[in-house]
Amino acid sequence: MTNFPNGDFGYDRPVATISTDGRGRVTLPVKNATFELTELPGGTLMLEPARVLTQAEYEVLLNPELRQQVTASMNDPEAATRHVRRSERVR
Repeated sequence: MTNFPNGDFGYDRPVATISTDGRGRVTLPVKNATFELTELPGGTLMLEPARVLTQAEYEVLLNPELRQQVTASMNDPEAATRHVRRSERVR
């Protein structure tokens, strides 16, 4: 990896050359990571670290009341309401 001083060739970060294998694949130096891929004009590929949310997580983030309930529960888990199974109810 070559590191050009700021300003030389317009780069201010390390520059590397990566080659694809026989099937067109590239190995990244990061293991078990998820990235968002964006193709920029000119064919440049930009990889940004990403975290994927489930639909349920997304819905909680959109709902202020649910966010407040989750935050309160995480701050004081002992205060959570106990749900009794029907088989435990006294008849």
